[in-house]
Amino acid sequence: MLVFPIKQRMVRLLCEKYREIAGIPDQVTPSLLRHTSAVWQLVDGVDPEVLKIQLGHDRDDVMLHYIDRARLLKENELRSWQQESLL
Repeated sequence: MLVFPIKQRMVRLLCEKYREIAGIPDQVTPSLLRHTSAVWQLVDGVDPEVLKIQLGHDRDDVMLHYIDRARLLKENELRSWQQESLL
């Protein structure tokens, strides 16, 4: 439980405000930031079960989406590393 809980509406308004200031496209939303954070946490080695609790998901199929995205990022990184090592 957070000491100072923040409402979804406030997060959305803050994102809109700073997105406009920074000139970031409208497609960058709190939801996109949440998904991006989840995928990168998995890439960095966070246990999927821990992340599942953190995100408040109770269904494994939702987590499989994040896990698949993280796997693709790792595969692309490995492929890039292999190509660089051949040069």
